[in-house]
Order: sequence, then C-alpha cells, then structure tokens
Amino acid sequence: MSDRLSLEQIRHSLAGYFPQGRLVWGSIHSAGSTSYSIVKGLAHELIRVERWIQSFRYQQIPDLTVLYLDEWEEALAIPDDCFPGTGNEEERRLHIKLKLASLGVQSSNDFVALAAVFGQTITVQGGIGSSLYPSPITNAKIARNTIVVTFSVSQPLAFTYTFPFLFGSQTTINQQIIECLFRKLKPACNDIAFIYEAAV
Repeated sequence: MSDRLSLEQIRHSLAGYFPQGRLVWGSIHSAGSTSYSIVKGLAHELIRVERWIQSFRYQQIPDLTVLYLDEWEEALAIPDDCFPGTGNEEERRLHIKLKLASLGVQSSNDFVALAAVFGQTITVQGGIGSSLYPSPITNAKIARNTIVVTFSVSQPLAFTYTFPFLFGSQTTINQQIIECLFRKLKPACNDIAFIYEAAV
C-alpha cells in the first residue's frame, strides 16, 4: 500500500469512508481541522502497519531474519546439546537453518544433504563397506549396525596417518555440531563413527 500511495492519497481514500454531511464530518477534507488530522493520523498508522507486515514477511524466513532470531531459537529449542545459541547473527541463522533441515532426516542422502547445509562434504556408508572393517571393527554384526561418516577435509587435521582415527580436538565447530547432530539423528539401534580424510 505505502509503496504505491502517498500519505495524502491514503488520507483521501480513508476520508471517503466517513459519513457525508456538514455537521460532524464536514471538515474532513479541510487541512488543519480536527477531523482532517484524525484521518491523517489513521493514514500514518496504515503506512506503519504496512511496513511492519512487509518486514514480517521478510523477517519470518530463517535465512533472512534478524528480528526473529530469538523466536526461531525458542521454537527449535536452541540452545541444546549441539547448538549453543550464541555467535553472530549469521551463525545463529545457520544453526536455525541446520536444525530445521534436520527434521525428518532418514537416509544416507539426507545426512549428506544436511552436512552440505553447513558447507561440509561427507560420505555416509555402512560399517561393512568402510575402511573400519575388518579393522578396527572386527565383528561383522557390529559393523553392519555402524554408520560411518567420512568428512572430506582440505588438509589433515593433525598429522599424516593411514588409519581412521583423529587425535586431539582439531575438528572445526561446524564439524563438532554435525557430529553431535548426527549422533542424535542416527537410529537407536546403530552406532556411528566419524573419519576425517584429506580431500584429493
């Protein structure tokens, strides 16, 4: 409304809805009169409400919101075990988006897509088909019930190694959040293991 009409055009339009006559509203089109000022005040409020509606339409989207970060976090129970609920606006929006994206995750492709939201490249496979079997997972039953998530990293996180273990806490905060989230999302009957391999 306010993008197309000026304040005076809105005031004039509103004035058209008032009863016609000379006694009460006869001065509604006379600048400086009380009735004119009342209608002009209403026009100001309509413009303010229209701006608020436009802001709400824009701000309610998790990717764009600044005004409703607290509301989104409250609705998604952030902070929790995985998401600290801290950081700058961009990080908080990313956490909201990631938690929303995690709803309904079931397949290995869903896990891959969820990590991609965080800018991480991973592969997800069963334990039998991974480098963890037959060593260090020697039991085929355990391997069958293990999900192996392999992060592709730009460089080794600690030192060059040929075995699938990570020493120290060299993972990024994003990878730590993904690990935490994946542990929550995995089926209860499965174990999950994480490997970090240098991208080729």
